Amino acid sequence: MKFLENESSYIYQYTYIYLQAKSLDELNALSDSVHNTLVKLQLKAMTPIKAMYQTFWSAMPILENLLGDYTYKQSNTEAASSMFPFDDAEILTITPRSDVEGVNKDTGSLIAIDYLDRKNTLNQNMVVIGTSGVGKTTYMVQKILRYFAWGVKVFIIDPENEYTNIVEHLGGTVVHLSSNSSTKINPLEVFSEQVMDEGPVDLDMVLKDKIQRLLGFFQVLKQDITQVEKAILDAVLREVYRDAGILQYNSFREIPSTAYPILSDVYEAIAALKASDADRYAQIEDFHYILESYVNGSKTIFNGHTNINLQSDLLSFDLKPLQNEADVQGAAYLNTFSCLRLKIL
Repeated sequence: MKFLENESSYIYQYTYIYLQAKSLDELNALSDSVHNTLVKLQLKAMTPIKAMYQTFWSAMPILENLLGDYTYKQSNTEAASSMFPFDDAEILTITPRSDVEGVNKDTGSLIAIDYLDRKNTLNQNMVVIGTSGVGKTTYMVQKILRYFAWGVKVFIIDPENEYTNIVEHLGGTVVHLSSNSSTKINPLEVFSEQVMDEGPVDLDMVLKDKIQRLLGFFQVLKQDITQVEKAILDAVLREVYRDAGILQYNSFREIPSTAYPILSDVYEAIAALKASDADRYAQIEDFHYILESYVNGSKTIFNGHTNINLQSDLLSFDLKPLQNEADVQGAAYLNTFSCLRLKIL
């Protein structure tokens, strides 16, 4: 009783079984099947021969219980909850923007989700799994076309270069990421759409946050980077941004991509330490040598001003060429995802 008092309460539960069929024979067969099932469950059903009228209207969803004295049973709320039809896991939200994903194999009902309704669709993540050739890419192309037609910004991470043709056909932007590509995404540029939309902000505070993210980027370039090296790079980056004149602008909206510093500027600022502060340069010399390959060597994928339209409503990142560039994969992925994260959030 203590459990019932704290966690549950007693209610009256009224149970009707309403059967429908296309013919009398089907109805009799269905009735026999239900009776047999109830017998196996040690339950007894009563057929109200002289009260079919009252039973019919009691089974309708009109809040009329005309045979309450014959159908009630007292139970606690936990037991009664098993009678609610919530265990079929229906996912059906019908709106003009809903995606029909398939059919519920248990109930035959459609599965429809409005991914753009953030209030009701709390989790908008989705995974598409299937063997080769079953239509995963075709399914995703269909979604790209639908959302693009609705005016929704679409960002694509394309590790196998499967969506380049459709993106170019729709007038979108394809970013081919590799050391041999002419396209650049400057890791030192601020891409935050939130900063752009909120008007005047404290540029110094935003740059401090950007520098912290850049230190994470540099840690990918040199995995054993020390706290001392990070401290020196922090000071170098602040100097590089100051020399580029970024703090002279009133807002990030006014800053063109060509005004931002690039990796070459960081490399030269570190090189200047050799003459101005030999002790600090000695602490960061190893990183300076590593950075040289990303500035003057064969890994210049990150060195340069952003020269693509990242404001496009349809933007695809082709990552397939990076499969043969293991040394820059991690940094390229981080730079790409950081750019997307700042544009989306």
